[in-house]
Amino acid sequence: MIDLQIHSKRSDGSYSLEAIAMLYISMGYRYIGITDHDRLIDFYEIQKAYKGSDIFIIPGVEISAYDYEAKRKVHLLGYFIQDKSVLKDLLGKVTVSRREVARQMIELLQKDGYPISYADVLHIAGTGGIYKQHILHFLHQKGFTDEVTEEDFKEGNRYYCPIAYADYKEAIAAIKEAGGIAVLAHPGETKAFDLIPKLVEQGLDGIQLKHPSHTPQDEELCKSIAKQYGLVKVAGSDNHGKYSSQQIDFKSLQLCPEEEAELVAYLDERIKMMNK
Repeated sequence: MIDLQIHSKRSDGSYSLEAIAMLYISMGYRYIGITDHDRLIDFYEIQKAYKGSDIFIIPGVEISAYDYEAKRKVHLLGYFIQDKSVLKDLLGKVTVSRREVARQMIELLQKDGYPISYADVLHIAGTGGIYKQHILHFLHQKGFTDEVTEEDFKEGNRYYCPIAYADYKEAIAAIKEAGGIAVLAHPGETKAFDLIPKLVEQGLDGIQLKHPSHTPQDEELCKSIAKQYGLVKVAGSDNHGKYSSQQIDFKSLQLCPEEEAELVAYLDERIKMMNK
């Protein structure tokens, strides 16, 4: 069993690395990928989390990228990053922007009379900074469950503030330069299928086939595109722990036996390369 899109407390998930490892070991998973938003994970942290169990935790990252020509979000998953320094500046800019956006959102809430401060939310947030999930968590603790929802933070709504995302070309180039592989995350959710040809030109290696937001039609399109361009097909639950937008049906997110065997062979080869 494979899940290559999991978020921890280091970004907008609610579980520690150790808790994630324990959860997935209990469910019988063989490979999982930690893909915190715009934050790389250290291999030492990975080893500490699974402590020699049968599960293999693949260090990854989900880069919040953007196609500034098409004006579209392009989320990219990077796996097997070997040289973290290559991505440091690119991810740092996004992190600084996200920090400023958190302050802006909290100020907008304060203007609307909500009793919230940056310090309040910082106590809830993990080490990766404040995300809208943390703001909602605090507000819901205060009883404002129905008054403020996740929808209010989406583009065009009252608490939306734009983050300065990384350019998708720079993101793919940085992942590749760092020795990793670049995978397009949940294209069905971001409606990014039409952007794939130019992502492939930049060096895209894979596509996320399984995702909670994907319809059967999305999955069939992913399979067709993967075959056309020779892309690796991956599965991921986008698990954020208690911050997940819905209950995760892990069984429905498994690849078929043939696809899983292909992915296992690919992952094993990359793991060998990483350990040389």
